[in-house]
Amino acid sequence: MMIRLSLIFLLNIIPFAFSEEIPIEFLNQMSIDSGNKLFRLHCARCHGISGEGGEGSNLASTSLRYAKDDLVFFEIIREGLPGTGMPGIRALTDDQRWKITSYVRSLNQISDVKMPGNPILGREIYNKAACSACHIISGDGIGFGPELTTIGNQRGLDYLRESIELPSIAQPTIGGRANYLTVRIKSNNTILEGIRLNEDTFSILIRDLSGKIHSFQKREVQNIEKIFSHSLMPNYMITLSKKDRYDLISYLMSLRSEV
Repeated sequence: MMIRLSLIFLLNIIPFAFSEEIPIEFLNQMSIDSGNKLFRLHCARCHGISGEGGEGSNLASTSLRYAKDDLVFFEIIREGLPGTGMPGIRALTDDQRWKITSYVRSLNQISDVKMPGNPILGREIYNKAACSACHIISGDGIGFGPELTTIGNQRGLDYLRESIELPSIAQPTIGGRANYLTVRIKSNNTILEGIRLNEDTFSILIRDLSGKIHSFQKREVQNIEKIFSHSLMPNYMITLSKKDRYDLISYLMSLRSEV
């Protein structure tokens, strides 16, 4: 009975709704604060100081794409996610991983970030700017750039703003870069620009702006130029007003999964 009353008291003084999977000894503000320090040291470089997202996913969200519960999140910290750029952090102890889990779950409860504009008008801007020529939302569009169906879960306000206003600066710099690396290939005195899809010692595969895929044998082309600080994403700082940009950002923030 004493344990039950202690747990009720503990959950009442902490304004977060944790899953029962987090061990009870980590359901306290001291563990959250410790998890915050560990997060800043090991995770903030990719996920942002406050978990708002950057190269890595937005963790200050009410639902996490790859972690449906706390135990899965704990395992991801330890093992990583192959193919996503997320490494496992084996140097941490289990206690430290639970503290990070506790901290991130606390972010999930306070993630209601105010939108800077009107998402309904933002959808009109999205259509007017022909964003579907490069992006997919719920199956509609061309997958030249990142899919945006649940981008509101994956990226925070600051990252979305930078992606729209300064797309070259917002290019990922670790695992994600390989997926959207701009490549210019000169073949038969013709220059073709696109996104690298795959590459090995002998060949390279790219997708051009129309969505068409091209395969080249390296020995048959005149030059291959890889542009690491360039984005084929239009710079909307120039072509859209501040109000339109903020409406567009708000629309992207509204694109979330149901769970």
